[in-house]
Amino acid sequence: MSGNVAEWVEDWYAKAYYSRSPQKNPQNTDSAKEKVYRGGTYVDRTNDKRTTNRIAAKPDWVCYDLGFRLVAEPK
Repeated sequence: MSGNVAEWVEDWYAKAYYSRSPQKNPQNTDSAKEKVYRGGTYVDRTNDKRTTNRIAAKPDWVCYDLGFRLVAEPK
């Protein structure tokens, strides 16, 4: 999961969101200026290749080491 590309997630970025979020499956859907991407990439240092890394960026930002993951819920 880490070390390939970082991945966009659905959440909007709020610096202190986890201090007020639910413990199970916290999702910040409040509209903000920046979205969240997670994980580390192949160009990052070893300590930065963690799936728990949480970075903010403008939703239209494009980078060669940033992608997304498709998720399908079981039927």
